[in-house]
Amino acid sequence: MLLVSLVAVTALVIASRGPEVGAGAPRPAAPAHGSRTGSLNAGGQLRTYRLYLPSSARPERALPLVLVLHGFGGSGAQVERSTGFSVLAEAHDFIAVYPDGLILDPRGGARGWRTEPGTPVDDVEFLTLLLDSVQAAYPVDPARVSVTGHSNGGSMTYRFACDRASRVAAAASVAGPGVGQCAPERAVPLLIIHGTADRTVPYAGGPGLFGIHFRPVQEMVDLWAARNACDPEAELTSPPDQADVVLAVHRACAGGSAVRFYTIVGGSHRWPGDTLPRGVGEAASLSLDATRVIWEFFRSHGEH
Repeated sequence: MLLVSLVAVTALVIASRGPEVGAGAPRPAAPAHGSRTGSLNAGGQLRTYRLYLPSSARPERALPLVLVLHGFGGSGAQVERSTGFSVLAEAHDFIAVYPDGLILDPRGGARGWRTEPGTPVDDVEFLTLLLDSVQAAYPVDPARVSVTGHSNGGSMTYRFACDRASRVAAAASVAGPGVGQCAPERAVPLLIIHGTADRTVPYAGGPGLFGIHFRPVQEMVDLWAARNACDPEAELTSPPDQADVVLAVHRACAGGSAVRFYTIVGGSHRWPGDTLPRGVGEAASLSLDATRVIWEFFRSHGEH
């Protein structure tokens, strides 16, 4: 009877260990999926972020990663909710990371990104260290890392794609101001989404939030098309059943890259497709699901 019990216990132990790989080494356990928070030190400051790991994640299977940057006054948790990227990450098997910017306005506690060189905090370096940290801890395919952002986060998306082109497979800016001093080391596929009724970052340029003077969105599109050595003449179309959306596509770009520009006629500054209640304020355009459009773009161009 004792012998039978010992055999049963041994069988249970072996079964619980699961299949073994290599020279008797146990297979690494799959990391727990879902949303979690993390932190790291960058430039002498503690920086925080959120991360969503899909249930399909396994140590032996590298997944794409999408870096999602919030706008001024937002946070990683806020942009996770308003964009719905974590829902899409679960459905399409990619990792979503939502960093927190530092407080730019001490009076109101508003977080944001420093997008121009020479500022006291190097957010490009923070995002680079964050990618290093996440890639060391999770099954990330470094050739399929893409970045997107909204408003000030859209501007930071430009900056990161400019300064760390070797780390970025593709980029997408939503309602983001353009940046100067940009010389990417490779052609980075770029998607831009902007509404014509955006009063925070005006579509046609001019004074916007806090009286800041912004450049026209088309200027950034043209600059990036030139950087990617695309055909300067864009092909204009409207997606089916979306008469208030105009898509401009620059083709024949270097290295298989692309530049795509969605104009939402009458679109506001909010993330298109965001259905979360915001109380007072402008409504988001529902003519375009920006999150899904961006992911499809990343899936098509997101490898370098």
